[in-house]
Amino acid sequence: MKIRAMPLVLLLALAVGPTATAQTDAPSVDPSQAKQLQYLEALERWKKGAPIPPANPADVKEMWYTAREADRRKKAGEEAPAKPSKTIEELTPEQFGATQFRWMLLGSLFERGVLKDYTNREKQDVTEKVFCAAATMPFTTKDWLEATLRSGLTPEREAQAKTKEDLRALAKTKEDLRALGYDPEKPIVDGKFLDYLRDNCR
Repeated sequence: MKIRAMPLVLLLALAVGPTATAQTDAPSVDPSQAKQLQYLEALERWKKGAPIPPANPADVKEMWYTAREADRRKKAGEEAPAKPSKTIEELTPEQFGATQFRWMLLGSLFERGVLKDYTNREKQDVTEKVFCAAATMPFTTKDWLEATLRSGLTPEREAQAKTKEDLRALAKTKEDLRALGYDPEKPIVDGKFLDYLRDNCR
């Protein structure tokens, strides 16, 4: 499956509804109609509560570094895109989707400093334990939605919120979390991830 610009609005709408926001440079699926249908069918199952299948930690790692390299090149004004390995291109639509959702979970945890004991933030490196947990932790779109919404509540974003627009955006994110039954000040998915990592990834 090829990685290219992703129809992320479609993914979000199908997966969890229109209120969520997420990383916008996510790798995408092969545009082939048959594969696209398989991908969307998997999203619909997950939206209804089916668990998102485990992924291969190596694939999550590959997607992580491909996206980071793409971001670096974009900031540097380089035109050549970062290319995924053949392994990523050969994933089935469901495997790709599962890897993609787990990669986005990892991005939220990283950006919010949840993984500070397992990362080098300056180099944007994470340990193998983190890839293990991101790929294999029991995981649903409900977990993903919580993590995605919390991406709007990073310490940096809250500290820099000075304008009325910024403050309204933060308030809206907290409102969305409360509407889904979450306490904005007490993350659930963060602790779930760290507990799983400590107990299952060596």
